[in-house]
Amino acid sequence: MKVDILGRYVVAADEPYRAANSKALFTSPWWNYDLFEQCCAIKEGAVVDYDVDGEPVLGEIILSDKQYEKVANVQDECVRFINDARTFFTKAGVTHEYSILQAAAHAALFRHAHMPIEAELEFFKDFEYDDLMGPDRKKTIYHLESAWKNARCLPSPYRLGAYETRSLGLDFTFSRLVQRRFQLDLNPEDMNVRFSPLKVAIGDTHESKVVLLRAQHLHDGYFSIMLPYVSGTSVKMLLGEHYEWLQIEDIRVLDKEGSVCKNMSSCLDLEEIKHEGEMYRCLSQASVATIRPVGLQQFTTPRYYHMIFRPLVSRASDPPPS
Repeated sequence: MKVDILGRYVVAADEPYRAANSKALFTSPWWNYDLFEQCCAIKEGAVVDYDVDGEPVLGEIILSDKQYEKVANVQDECVRFINDARTFFTKAGVTHEYSILQAAAHAALFRHAHMPIEAELEFFKDFEYDDLMGPDRKKTIYHLESAWKNARCLPSPYRLGAYETRSLGLDFTFSRLVQRRFQLDLNPEDMNVRFSPLKVAIGDTHESKVVLLRAQHLHDGYFSIMLPYVSGTSVKMLLGEHYEWLQIEDIRVLDKEGSVCKNMSSCLDLEEIKHEGEMYRCLSQASVATIRPVGLQQFTTPRYYHMIFRPLVSRASDPPPS
């Protein structure tokens, strides 16, 4: 159709297959631009088509008025900053090379995308993004509450978003950036060498095997442990051996891909244990919690139990013989 297409971007992916006629203010191989893109929007629907004259056809507006009001404030403040900076540098007779301005823009946007301050976490917390979600579906760009909960289940912040890791602390942010930058293939065991013991007995009433396992530390004092699942067989956790008080966050049956098959938190038989909600008190060293395989069909593929718990008071070791 004899149409030349040129790509001009503020931010572009630094990929080898990027077209030669595509230029950007700066490029990045792992840029997160969802919030920045929303801050560049105006209150109108997305382009869904073009008419015969080449004019864009817009879809309906599906994001909230509150978000557009916040975006308008951001844009007004950016324009004010540009005008003030231009006035200042003109009066001062100062000019900057393009490469300096380019680096400054990259640094400012990178800081905003990966290391937001507390006010930014609060300001953008309800922002939604409609990309690839259809006309009636929206998603919040980040979820601070779910990030705190996910950090108790994941050994690495790699899969959390940038704003979510920042809400947990800069150490999470830096860990995520390093892993993404260098494509580090880290196992859960690589992330932490802090463990908590858990003795379990697997088998039936006639014959069982007792093994001592190590639960891996995650975040905020929570530990994660994988327990074997054998169809029709109970798993006894000898909690009293090591703990007087503990909190059990969750017990689930997962498949080999890590997908949840069933929540088993309510399927515990307790011996010498008192509990209220997530809090468990082991009354003696013989305190046992047994996972009953109730409501579980006969799985044909491997499964395992995944328990998240937090030790609160460890059982004191027996005094050495005199």
